[in-house]
Amino acid sequence: MKTRILFVITILAIAISSCTEIEKFKQGQTDTEAIYQSENILSHPGTVYLKNGDILTVFSSQNKAATPAEVFAVRKNVKIPGWSDPDTLLHTTRDCLLPAISQFDNGIISLVLTQFDNGTSQGIYLLFSYDNGHHFTAPRKIFTKGFENVQTHSPIYELKNGILIWTLEGDDSTSHAAFILRSSDQGESWEDPVPISRGQKGNLLSPCLVLLPQTILCLFDSDRGYINETFSEDEGRTWQKSTPNAMYGKTPDCFLTNQGTLMTVFRDQWPEGISRCQSFNQGKTWENEKQIIPLAYGNYLKAYPLNENRGMAEYVVESESGCSIMHTIFPIEIPQSPGGLSANRTEATEIHLRWNAVPDAKYYIVYRKEGTVAAGVSFTTEYRLAKVAQNRFDDSNVTHELSYTYAVSAVIGQGPVIPESGMESDLSKPIVMPGSIQNEPETEESD
Repeated sequence: MKTRILFVITILAIAISSCTEIEKFKQGQTDTEAIYQSENILSHPGTVYLKNGDILTVFSSQNKAATPAEVFAVRKNVKIPGWSDPDTLLHTTRDCLLPAISQFDNGIISLVLTQFDNGTSQGIYLLFSYDNGHHFTAPRKIFTKGFENVQTHSPIYELKNGILIWTLEGDDSTSHAAFILRSSDQGESWEDPVPISRGQKGNLLSPCLVLLPQTILCLFDSDRGYINETFSEDEGRTWQKSTPNAMYGKTPDCFLTNQGTLMTVFRDQWPEGISRCQSFNQGKTWENEKQIIPLAYGNYLKAYPLNENRGMAEYVVESESGCSIMHTIFPIEIPQSPGGLSANRTEATEIHLRWNAVPDAKYYIVYRKEGTVAAGVSFTTEYRLAKVAQNRFDDSNVTHELSYTYAVSAVIGQGPVIPESGMESDLSKPIVMPGSIQNEPETEESD
């Protein structure tokens, strides 16, 4: 009883207090949070942000007496400070591992897990909740024709047309391969498996999916060190041949922000720790690889978007005293700003703007203020003058007696919902075009 009281006090001490704690967490006002600590062996956490505002995290737990691993859940309620005590979701005579959770557009929650017996997979099971994860249906085994020793830590994703898609891995008659399952009736039945990586050199493990506006991206853990990727342009029915990207690591997980920034978090091989990398062009190229945590023992990695500027890495830390499920917030960087902005007044009522093109920019936003703007003064959205596809703009709505200050930003990427969405870069260095009735020489941005 004393241990339980001490545990509750510890959790309350590290939680974000007040009724606004979830919003604070989503805004990145806390860096790292231990959401659950235990003397037991914890593994494979998975989190879903529910439509009612709650945060629900599921995980496997096994005590040191080696009894079968169970599936538990902890909840952060929008109205109650701190995380709840763990609730047992599933207990059987076999190990229940690799839980993954997601919520569909209609509010139904899916929970998938793999049962093991002496380290060998006994199959994939699916459960549903119709009350925001407070109760779940009895587990139902999902059969995967042509594959054995199947396992997954991937949640089920819902396409815009209601099709459910799910990535798993297992052994077929020739190799270990990743494959896709699809359902058109909300998981009541599943089509035959569609291989993703069959026949390619090396084992491609731990597949994870991210739904892009026109395609689906799948990342793999490769036994050759580099993370591999492949795309499907027909809702997962067929897949391109996978290729290695620039990330050297294991167990990738990825997400797409609403503004179109694609983020991957993975276990970095060198330097050892948890790192992240991002793409502004739907996974064609990757950049800004940075380490989040220099941690040698962060296992069972997952990643989630909090907002356009922050993501969250979820992982388990083991120590002599037990295990902790950790949430660490990391920044999402914005694209590079346009450089080389220049202005030239060729006529009394027209100013020509030019700047250097930004790779993969969808369009540019031109800002204008009347007069000379002091250094450090920001351009708010009310000063947006135009949206242009090329790295040039002719402003014909000017008065020759007035001075104008211009700045330009680039918009890159496409979000999953709004076609015109994208991540806006920082503004270029502003440039001033003095008022004159004479032709002015070309003016360039100053350092």
